[in-house]
Amino acid sequence: LAMLDRTSGFRVTKVTNDFGAFEMSLPGDFDDTLLRVDGMVEFWRGVEGEDLKLFNVYFIRYIAYHDEDEVTETITVRGYDANELLNRRIVAYYAGTDEASKTDNAGDLIKEFVSENLGGDATDADRDLSDYITVQPDLADGASLTKGAAWRSLLNVCQEIADASDTAGSPLYFGFVPTVSGETIGFDFRTWAGQPGQD
Repeated sequence: LAMLDRTSGFRVTKVTNDFGAFEMSLPGDFDDTLLRVDGMVEFWRGVEGEDLKLFNVYFIRYIAYHDEDEVTETITVRGYDANELLNRRIVAYYAGTDEASKTDNAGDLIKEFVSENLGGDATDADRDLSDYITVQPDLADGASLTKGAAWRSLLNVCQEIADASDTAGSPLYFGFVPTVSGETIGFDFRTWAGQPGQD
């Protein structure tokens, strides 16, 4: 919607196998029609003389106005990256069903749980966000595991699978990667063995 060219400062993080956060302070006369819950903020970075690269995309979850003498002095905006979507879902299937109990390589297990609770394999159309997210094809990465996860937080399930794979000697990382095409932002859920992506 707009390039943010004025800020009193910001903090932004990425966290492996969890969700990162951002916080920024804006001047009181900032056009707050651009701010809304679940609106997206992109952070780009680079070095002089090189193209900027997308660092990450965050969803706005909190907006606060700080007033003095009935004049808005600053606006604080906070939010989380797309990994927080995993924290908004549970594995909404009964124990013993194929969707709640699985055996596979850790990376493929995680992607199956995500696809069945956020993606195109969700049996409830209201839980299907495949218009906005994709899930990377299986890579057979990570240790072979069995996991039961009925009615549990999707984020916690993914973290436990990654931890179990690490304990078995196969470090595994997961997360959403923002994909930008023109004016459209999507998110691709991926897993990485050994290290979380490339340097």
